[in-house]
Amino acid sequence: MPLRSDLQLDAKLFRSDQVSEQTAKFNAQLGEIMKSGPKWYEVGAEKYRQMRWNGETPLPKPRVLDSAQTGTIPSRDAGRNLPTRIFRPSSGAAPRSLFLHIHGGGWVLQSEAYQDIMLQSYADRSSLLVISVGYRLAPEDPYPKGNEDCFDAAGWLVDHAKEEFGVELEFIGGDSAGAHLSALTCFWLMENRREWKGKGLVLSFGAFELSGFLPHVHNIEAPVVIDHDIMTKYIEAYLPNRTAEQRRDPWISPLYADLAKMNLPPALFLCGTADPLLDDSVFMSAKWAMSGAESILKIYPGGCHGFTFFPVGQTETTEAALKDIETFVTERLQSYNLIVHDANAALPARAAASWPNTSVADTSDPATAFATCDLLITMLPNGHIVRDVLLGKDGSQGFAAGLKKGTVVIDTSSSSPYHTQTLGKDLAELGIVLVDAPITQTYMHATDFGESTLMVGV
Repeated sequence: MPLRSDLQLDAKLFRSDQVSEQTAKFNAQLGEIMKSGPKWYEVGAEKYRQMRWNGETPLPKPRVLDSAQTGTIPSRDAGRNLPTRIFRPSSGAAPRSLFLHIHGGGWVLQSEAYQDIMLQSYADRSSLLVISVGYRLAPEDPYPKGNEDCFDAAGWLVDHAKEEFGVELEFIGGDSAGAHLSALTCFWLMENRREWKGKGLVLSFGAFELSGFLPHVHNIEAPVVIDHDIMTKYIEAYLPNRTAEQRRDPWISPLYADLAKMNLPPALFLCGTADPLLDDSVFMSAKWAMSGAESILKIYPGGCHGFTFFPVGQTETTEAALKDIETFVTERLQSYNLIVHDANAALPARAAASWPNTSVADTSDPATAFATCDLLITMLPNGHIVRDVLLGKDGSQGFAAGLKKGTVVIDTSSSSPYHTQTLGKDLAELGIVLVDAPITQTYMHATDFGESTLMVGV
C-alpha cells in the first residue's frame, strides 16, 4: 500500500475543468459588471454605502423582506445600541436554535440589512432564529470598534437569548470580513463566556490572515468581485497605521491564534476556487482541525467571492453551498444530550464543563438517575462491578431500576462471557437490551489519538 498523506484534499475540485459552463459564464458577466462602476475608495466609504443601498453601483439594490424584523442589542457604551435584523421560519414553526450572523463588506461597507434573502433561507431550511447584527465600520471607526460590537452582541445573546427569544445562541457565522469577525467572536466567547457551548460556526470565504496576503491573492488569474488592490484598501481602512507584525496579533489575524488552547466548536469553512481568499479558508480549516476540533472544508469549483449571496439558479455553487450549510446546521441540531457519572466526581464535572449538551448525573436516587436515557454506556473494571452498578447489591437499587423498557446498555468493560450472559438475561426480564462491546487499545491511544476499538457482540 502506498504511503498516504495525513492531510487529504480532493485535488480535482481545484482544476479549471471542474468549473461548469454556467458558473464560468456567470463569473465572466459579473467581472464585466464590476468594472463599470467606481470603487468605494474613489468616492469615499460613506457616499459609496449610500450609492450601494440605492442601487447606484454595478450591483443591484439589496432586497429587503417585509417579514424580517428590526431590533437592537445593547452595546458596552451607555445609550448606544446595535441594530439587528431578525428572521424566523416562514412556516411559523418554533425555531430550534439561534444563529448570530455577522455581515461582510471589508469592515467598511454593508450592514445587517444586506442579506435578507440568504438569511431567510437559513431560517427556513434549518428552522432557525437568525439575528444579523450591525457593527461600527471603518474608516470612521477602525479596529477594534467593530470587533467590540460583535463581541457585545454575542455576549448579550449568550446571557439573554433564552429569555428573550426562547432559544439559545448555538451558531455563529458570517461572510468575508464577517467570517473573520465570527471566528474572533468565538474566541472571545471562549474566554469571556466559558459556559457557552456552541454547536457550530459557518465561515464563508473569510479573511483570516491580515498581515499580508496568502499566495492565491497573488496567483489568481481572473479575480471577481475583490482583488489585491481592493483588499489592500479595506485592510488599510480597518487597521490604519499598523505594521505587518502588529497585524499578526491573533485578535486581528485569527490564523495566528493558538487554537489548541481553546475548546472550539465544529466549524464549516466554505470558499470557491475563483476567490482570492481561497488559501485563507484552506489554511484556517487545517489549523482548526489541528486543534482537535471538528473542521469541515467545502470547496466550490469556480465559486467567486460572495457567491452565497447570488440568486439561486444563476450559478449552481450558490444552491450547493446553501445546502451544505443546511446539512451542517441540521446535523448538529440532532445531537444527543449526554449525562455522565463517575466515582471520581471531578471527572464528570470536567466533562460537563468542556463538552456540549453534557450534564452530571444526579445519582442520589438510582431509580431516576438515568431514567431519560435511551442508551447507557458502562465502562467498569469487571463484570461483578457492572452487575452491582446496574442491578444493585445487598438490597440496594441499581441504575437499571429506573431505565425505560427498550433502553440499550452497551457494556465496554472487560467481563467474562458467563457474567455477560447472565446479566443480559436478567436485564432482558426488565425489557433492557445488553450489548457486549469490550474496549481495547491503551488509555494513551484514546486520550492522545482519539481512537479506540470496540469488539461488539449481542
